[in-house]
Amino acid sequence: MSLVLGTQPVLRFSKAGPVDIQGVSYEPKTIFFQKTITTAVSETNAVITLPAGSYITHALAICHTVADGNTRVSLGITTTSTSLIAFTNFSMATAGNYNTFTNGVYYHTAPTLMLTVGGTPVAGVARFAVEYYELGAMISQGLHFDL
Repeated sequence: MSLVLGTQPVLRFSKAGPVDIQGVSYEPKTIFFQKTITTAVSETNAVITLPAGSYITHALAICHTVADGNTRVSLGITTTSTSLIAFTNFSMATAGNYNTFTNGVYYHTAPTLMLTVGGTPVAGVARFAVEYYELGAMISQGLHFDL
C-alpha cells in the first residue's frame, strides 16, 4: 500500500446547518512512520515531500523504545529542521515521552518533511504521526462559497 498524494479524502453531506448547504466535507490525511536510531550515528532523513498548498495541522513524536537524554530527535522541513518537533522539547530518555505540534502551518511550496537525529545517539525507536490537508486538491474539487 502506498501513500496517494494529490487527493484529499472527502465525505458528502446533505443540506444541513444554518446556511443550508450541501457538498463535501474534507478529512485530514495522516502519515505514520518510525525511526530506528543507531548508536553513534547522527543523520538527517527526508521522510516525504507533501504537495504544494499543504496545511499541517498536527505532528506527534513518541519515544517508543528508550534511547537516552543525549539522543536529539527533531522533525521539521528542509529549511527549518525543528519547525514541527524541536529536539529541546522531545526527550528519548523515557518510553512514552511525547511532544506535539498543534499550531498549524501552511506551505505554499511543496514541503519535504525532515527527520534529524543528533547529539550523542544511543539505539532506540521514535514514532511519528503528521496530520495534514492538501488544500490544492480540496479547492480543485470546488469551493463551498465564492464571495
